[in-house]
Amino acid sequence: MSEVLTVLTISVQWSSWCLISVLYGDYDIIPRRELWAALQSISVTSCEEPWIVLGDFNAIIDASEACGRAADTTASMTEFRNCIQATGLIHIPFNGCPFTWHNCSEGTRSLWKRLDRVLVNAVWLELWPNSSYTCALPSTSDHSPLILNAATGGTTHSLFRFDNFLAKQSGFLDSVSNTWRHNITGTAMYGVVCKLKTLKATFRQQRKFKGNLTDNVRRAKGFLDKAQELFAPIRSDFLLRLVKCCRHVYSVAINLETSMLRQRAKLQWLRHGDQNSRIFFRKINARRARQRVFQVTKANGEVLTDMNEVTEEFVSCFKSLLGGIRSQRDINLSFLQQGIKHRLTQEEAELISAPVTQTEIKEAMFDIDEDSAPGPDGYTSGFFKSAWLVVGADICEAVQEFFRSGKLLKQLNATLLVLIPKVSDYRPIACCNVLYKTITKIIVKRMQLILHLLIDYSQNAFVPGRSISDNILLAQELLAGYNQAKLPPRCTIKVDLKKAYDSVEWDFLTEVIKDALCEFAVLSGLNVNPAKSQIILSRAAQQDKQQLLDLLGFQEGVLPVKYLGVPLTSSRLTIADCRPLLSNLESRLEGWNQLTLSFAARTLLIKSVLSTLHSYWASVFILPKGIIKIIEARVRKFLWQGSTGRGYAKVAWEQICKPKEEGGLGIRSISVMNQALMLKHLWKLVHMDRSSIWVDWILQYRLRNSTIWSFTGATGSWGWKKMLKLKPILRSGLIYRVGNGNSFKLWKDVWHELGPLCLSYPGGPTATGLPLDASLSCVIRTGQWHWPSQTDPVFSEIAAGLPPIYPTEPDSIIWRNSSGIFTVQSAIPLIQPPAPIVNWHVLLHGRYQIAKHCFILWRCLAILYRRTRFQWPYHGWQQGIAWASQRWRSKHILHAASRATLAALVYHLWIERNNRRFNATATSAESLVFRVMEDVRMRILSDTFIPSLQTRALYRLWKIAWPQGY
Repeated sequence: MSEVLTVLTISVQWSSWCLISVLYGDYDIIPRRELWAALQSISVTSCEEPWIVLGDFNAIIDASEACGRAADTTASMTEFRNCIQATGLIHIPFNGCPFTWHNCSEGTRSLWKRLDRVLVNAVWLELWPNSSYTCALPSTSDHSPLILNAATGGTTHSLFRFDNFLAKQSGFLDSVSNTWRHNITGTAMYGVVCKLKTLKATFRQQRKFKGNLTDNVRRAKGFLDKAQELFAPIRSDFLLRLVKCCRHVYSVAINLETSMLRQRAKLQWLRHGDQNSRIFFRKINARRARQRVFQVTKANGEVLTDMNEVTEEFVSCFKSLLGGIRSQRDINLSFLQQGIKHRLTQEEAELISAPVTQTEIKEAMFDIDEDSAPGPDGYTSGFFKSAWLVVGADICEAVQEFFRSGKLLKQLNATLLVLIPKVSDYRPIACCNVLYKTITKIIVKRMQLILHLLIDYSQNAFVPGRSISDNILLAQELLAGYNQAKLPPRCTIKVDLKKAYDSVEWDFLTEVIKDALCEFAVLSGLNVNPAKSQIILSRAAQQDKQQLLDLLGFQEGVLPVKYLGVPLTSSRLTIADCRPLLSNLESRLEGWNQLTLSFAARTLLIKSVLSTLHSYWASVFILPKGIIKIIEARVRKFLWQGSTGRGYAKVAWEQICKPKEEGGLGIRSISVMNQALMLKHLWKLVHMDRSSIWVDWILQYRLRNSTIWSFTGATGSWGWKKMLKLKPILRSGLIYRVGNGNSFKLWKDVWHELGPLCLSYPGGPTATGLPLDASLSCVIRTGQWHWPSQTDPVFSEIAAGLPPIYPTEPDSIIWRNSSGIFTVQSAIPLIQPPAPIVNWHVLLHGRYQIAKHCFILWRCLAILYRRTRFQWPYHGWQQGIAWASQRWRSKHILHAASRATLAALVYHLWIERNNRRFNATATSAESLVFRVMEDVRMRILSDTFIPSLQTRALYRLWKIAWPQGY
């Protein structure tokens, strides 16, 4: 039977209350559900208290937490993961054995599992961010004891990091100019490095002067609350000026804190979401807890737990991988020249080698995200952008100096090696200085102009205009029929290449196939990784299995195999094949459920992050309906319940998936996006785009002398067959514009409204004497239709629907949009017919809108617009909304402020309604009006100030003091 004991205790050492839950989970899944429900109940009632949960859960999260004869059922693991997500609990790092329980059996009956663990909530991590635990040796028990370590941790030396909010402070350019105007003897690069180094002391002092930004916000809020309390009963001019002053100080303080935390947390999707410092703090703490390293295992199996030894091992490991001596081989240039298909012309060479201009340098610099991680010098691109008037000339000269000399100062070439957790290992990434990034961006932008000429069309990654999905589609076709024993024997070799972060040492093999791979390794700098390479055999090739495995030394792969991040299979995609996609979704949701996000932030997150998780899969597969249903159910639950685990869907999912203009939230339906993305491949196919390796292969081996419209064969992969079912949708978006008739097939293309004539008029080739492969030009003379005389009634129908001819133009296939070129966005209306536009959607947009206010306003408009019986004194609710939608629809800032006021009013009325109904508390109408006005005023103050007549009128209307100096 499952049990949980929760106690409230106080730590004398830390002077803080905390909840400690010690539990035991039942072996059976059904009684264990009571434990999950109990934990969710505790999380709701104690969401603001530091909480730690530890014990024997008798469940694992995924199959990697078990080793032996059997693992838990999928349902058991799913329920445990759902419980962790619903409660907002977080895994903290641990060291010791990864398995905490053993069944004490030997041989094939031996089973290890990680049943015991420690979980904490986000509030706990705010107080004890360095929490960890040790899995000690089990001694006489079958379970390992867990030893908790919640020490606050010692202080560490921190590198200089420029805070972007400093660039927005008054006097910033003056402080930069005072240092930058000094002349430095030496090269331009050396001068920039010295000036940047000198500036660090100035910025350190400014940052120290600002103090603790979070404490500043807390104090400013206290002063504002006190000033408003004094002003409420007296309402004197002096106290009004005091309130305005405190409001301005609070607005500045919260903007500084938000800027700093956003830079630290790197939550790009929250730029237009919540301005909630708690979100940033929790994200920072959760990421730090996940990335801390407490132990490493050496190649010889030795486990290191001492922090000094761990650090030395990491340094030693990556020195051997990245700093080893590489054996050199002479490259056979004649062999290399055989593969060269294009030599740069004089014009192309001059295009990429022309002198670098200051405009190029500035564009490259300003294209770098301000919040991206800085290099060793600590400066972000935000500094250079804000100080460009002062530093721009010297930066341009330093970059141009590199392109003239080809030499880069070591201070600029320095790199921070950061370890990013990847499953059970760590992948290093390089954090480079901004000037280094600028140089590489310039090189990349120039190389993009000629890459497509130099790189073979079979290589699709990183080449503009090409899609890596072509490789996946082709691989899918090559594996068709692998599960059938009657077809000829075939095999596929999946070769994994060691990247730079794997190794730079070189081993060479001797067999014939291996020699070919070695030649590739010498020329490309990439080596084969036998441990990760596989050979996949069809059912008909099983008799040759051992011979091939012995020859190559690779492992045998079993379908489905992972290729470019997705599973490859010879049969249709199943829900089991899509488990990695679901696991990725669950892991993201588990992290976000810890942040206590509002509806608005969750909506923005779904649109900007979650939708991209499945879009890659949706661009290469027609996803199973079961998977789409599961994903949308999880996303829907996240939207309406968040981390609370409570609530129900307030608006139908079909309504949510509509565009904003139609009354939805603009979250696209997965099924609709899936079909639109797949239509892009068919668009390339009808255009016979032979720059695509998949299109080229389909034309040669699947369609051959047919077109996609006349193809009726049953061969091909399951993906190809699914894709062909989208032909009617594709046809509805195409316009076949008949020109000289040389490109279109008379009988096989859909230039006629009847479709391919070989299907609607099968006897046509025989009756007319025109061959089945005849081009359309056979029936065009002097710009007019010229068909052989026919008396067949079908031919009369064909003649009646003949399109116009444009004889001076080539044949062309046009998409039904303004550009005539297919886009995924333009294909969506063909799959999901548009609904009527609602006039009130304009009320949800504007520069002063607060996201959480807009969401509640949308809910009221979407749900209550047609159902409410509420009447205003002089007109109804619908008439009022219609008036506001018409009156405040422009981009004028006064109208934007009016829309923000309406949203704030509805939001606070909704909060007041809930308080009166569920908490038995009431607030006066005057106080509600005051809150609404304060929210809008604070939003106006937090916006970028642009002095103008419109801004002056806005400030006067809202009684906001005009800044001095303007």
